[in-house]
Order: sequence, then C-alpha cells, then structure tokens
Amino acid sequence: MIEKFKSKHFLNTVLFIQNHSDSDFYITENNIRKFNFTEKELRRLFRICTHIYLMEEKGEIIGLILVWKSTGGDVKRYFVKINAINSDIARHLLTILLWHQEKDLYIKIKKNSKFTEIFKEKGFVFKGDRGRELLLFRAYIPKPKLNEQYQSKD
Repeated sequence: MIEKFKSKHFLNTVLFIQNHSDSDFYITENNIRKFNFTEKELRRLFRICTHIYLMEEKGEIIGLILVWKSTGGDVKRYFVKINAINSDIARHLLTILLWHQEKDLYIKIKKNSKFTEIFKEKGFVFKGDRGRELLLFRAYIPKPKLNEQYQSKD
C-alpha cells in the first residue's frame, strides 16, 4: 500500500534505507555525497521535502520516493529521490508522486540505474549529461479539475 510519509514511519524508513542502499539515494553535504546517513540527517532531508511517499508490505517499507527543493543562487529546482526493492514498486511510487506534484521535476540518476527507463516512460526527458549520471527533467502537466470536467451544461 502506498501512503504519505508520517512520523510513525520514521524508524522503519531508517531501517529500509540502511538495508537497501542505492547509489542514487544520497544526501549532499558540503559538496560530499553521503549514502549512509544518520537519523538526524534523514530528519533534515525530510524537513526540506515537499512530498514523501512510501510503499509498505506486511509492515515493512519496500519503497520510498520524495521530492526536495534545491536552491542554488536564484534557481529553485525540485529533485526526485527514489529507493525501491524493484522496478514495479518504483513505477507505482512515481505514478503516485506525479499525480500529486505540481512543479517541474528533475532527477540525477546513474546511466545504468534500474529506474532510468521508468522515469523516461513517465515523461522525463534528457536535460544534461553529468558523466556517469543523467539529469532528467519533466515539466509539470496540469490535470483537469474533476468538478469542471463533469459539470452539466444547463
């Protein structure tokens, strides 16, 4: 089941990240990437996130996706981070995120990541080459408002 992150999920989220490290799921501090981070660092990351969703199965987290705002100079960008035990879970998490997100999105992802094709399937396009990584971008696509779509024309 996919749901929004709540504080009750925090410890299970820490365990999931510790037990399922992924080269694309990291935090950057002083221009240094950290793949194993403390609870305090994870809390700091979660505070700057606009969206966090997770998937649970039998009480265990099996996938996590989040969006965090990066500010560099005058430029604000919203980056996706994802960690999942397989591609199907990643696809489901990304679908939910895209339905609820109302900003342009970016992701830095390894060229050989098991999730690269999923992002491309979901409309992310090449924005730049970062050596072993790609910068992918997806422009926000407004969704029709349901109440306007189904209003009667009397």
